[in-house]
Amino acid sequence: MVDWGNFLLDTNSNTLYVSGINQVFPGETGVFLNDGSGWDTLGYFGNVVFTMILYHDTLIVGGGFESVNGDAIANLAYFNGTTWNSYGAFDQGVRKLRVIDGELYALGVFSLVDGQPADGIAKRVGDHWVPVGDFGDVSEPDLFDVIKYQGDLIACGNMSITGETYRDVYIYQDGEWGPLGGGLFGTVSGGWVMTIYHDELILGGNFFISAGNAGQCIMRWNGAIWQPLGVGTTDNSDSYSSSYNIHALCVRDDKLFVGGGFSYAGHVPAQGIATWDGVQWCGLGSQLGLVHDIVFYNDTLYAMVSNNWIDGEHNNGCVRYLGATYADTCSLPTSVAPTPTIPHAASVVYSDGAWQVQGLPDGPADFTLLDATGRVLAAGTLRSSGARSQALPFKASAPGVHVLLLHDGTVLRFVAE
Repeated sequence: MVDWGNFLLDTNSNTLYVSGINQVFPGETGVFLNDGSGWDTLGYFGNVVFTMILYHDTLIVGGGFESVNGDAIANLAYFNGTTWNSYGAFDQGVRKLRVIDGELYALGVFSLVDGQPADGIAKRVGDHWVPVGDFGDVSEPDLFDVIKYQGDLIACGNMSITGETYRDVYIYQDGEWGPLGGGLFGTVSGGWVMTIYHDELILGGNFFISAGNAGQCIMRWNGAIWQPLGVGTTDNSDSYSSSYNIHALCVRDDKLFVGGGFSYAGHVPAQGIATWDGVQWCGLGSQLGLVHDIVFYNDTLYAMVSNNWIDGEHNNGCVRYLGATYADTCSLPTSVAPTPTIPHAASVVYSDGAWQVQGLPDGPADFTLLDATGRVLAAGTLRSSGARSQALPFKASAPGVHVLLLHDGTVLRFVAE
């Protein structure tokens, strides 16, 4: 499943809601709540519940379900305090609900909403839903999140558009959707979750440096370019070799809390959860496995996990953190990348028996060179003179795509034969 479980916090009543694919009875997913006195069940759904939100003090849930408490209600439902009711006609599932500037948005895999064609995103207007913008020729919509950044709507997901090379992260301008910063590279890439941190857009998902992206499963957009968050998150060998999704982002006490399937952050152990403060990464000391969502409830950090044994205790997917500092082991400070000075015309060329970067400004430029699997081939500092760098210190061990990541966030791809 895309999400094993997720949280919703009602700060007015201090109630924590939990959903996902948690089950009390086989084949029926529950929505549960805790108001401080214990857990209770609010409803049983015929399939997965992906998302929950409070809109005008009404609880609304979306997912891929076909029934609620045995009644035929599909994909989107609201609770009136006594019973569950349909909240619109969606032909396929709803993955995310967001309130932006007082308006309710729904995202998912639907192509029709209230009888109108839609590309996986719609907005509530009065007592009905209307589609938001046009993506072009989309065969199967698949959107996961939407947010507003610098006045524009940004959406992310896992869909491609016929005739376009960009994918998976989009900006809405003048009634149409287009690529944000060139979109994500890689045929299996996808964006799952977004938030705003230190005035930058943070994107988490399933994308790779080796495909040409600035970061591995997490990166930041400052309005001009995509950049990594320091070294970022890595796999169980502390490399960029394997896949690990990032599902959860939460900002608290000027820290960015990140949850997913990684094992390291900033080269320090951080299995499933880590914090980023704009300079360094910190782990929290426990091995959570895959984290699907995080929330603060009564000033305590809660996580939805797929690992049922943590710190010697058995759990049913929901755990809370008993530490006080939210930092166990931290990486060395990493300077924040400056505003880029390298022009977009920079490229990697083969000349006189060596690979060089053409179009660099004169002076030093830090770099990391990766092969198509994400393996680091070389790293260091290149010096450039006359808009051409010194030779890259590597010999291609195998033909294929290589990625040169310059540490101001510029990504250059080239094919070594």
